[in-house]
Amino acid sequence: MILGDRCIAELCGQDHKRIRDALLSFLKPESLRNYVGKMDEEVRMHMEMHWQGKQEITMIGGIWSVPINLPFTRFNRGLRASARVRNFLMDLIAEKRTELRKGADPHQDLITCLLSTRDQNNGEEMTEKEIVDNVILVLTAGHDTSAILTTFLIRIFWTMNMTHMDDSIFTEPSKLDPTRFDNQASIPPYSCIAFGAGPQMCPGYEFAKIESLVTIHYLVTQFTWKLCADTGFSRNPRHLSSKGLPIQITPMEYPPIQGVP
Repeated sequence: MILGDRCIAELCGQDHKRIRDALLSFLKPESLRNYVGKMDEEVRMHMEMHWQGKQEITMIGGIWSVPINLPFTRFNRGLRASARVRNFLMDLIAEKRTELRKGADPHQDLITCLLSTRDQNNGEEMTEKEIVDNVILVLTAGHDTSAILTTFLIRIFWTMNMTHMDDSIFTEPSKLDPTRFDNQASIPPYSCIAFGAGPQMCPGYEFAKIESLVTIHYLVTQFTWKLCADTGFSRNPRHLSSKGLPIQITPMEYPPIQGVP
């Protein structure tokens, strides 16, 4: 299994609650405020490295695969990549343990936070396997969820359209209108399920919102953009653009400010 059998996506009951609480201790809004600057830095660096000088970029590619473990399959490549990441994370956990013993801030990053978290009922620590599995999940979900959310603001293509496209819930559901979500109280429960709902709701919801807002800020202030020719959609297994939803981008040119060299 690429993500691991102790990640929150594979757990239920008390184990799920314990791991979810541990992740939320890092992903809660008051903690994430400390990382907005880092997100901003990473987004700017990514755009400078991968967007500048290009006329076309791909918003999102597929990361899912059929679980057939043969040497030439994407799943096999994923397993091998997962093994390398796990080895790296185990070494990193050892480093973070040493830092904590020397008095490091237990909330300086996700791993130190998970190492410092104790179960509220019995004081149990997370095992190293649980930490590794859930860090890999966060890395994967941080790419997948945020990229899909950003792409959604360019073109609506959710598969959860039984409620998302219900005009009795959302007026003109095909219209791009982010302001419809400003008043959360007006949205019926379980009608907008991009991040799930209830006790199984994605714990990275607030993280994805902040990351997406930072990305969109740079997208709309530094570039003009438009969709390339419609490439169609496929299931992989999610409903995704078959070619990653390519867009044409043009850097914005601002007139010089008078008196400023």
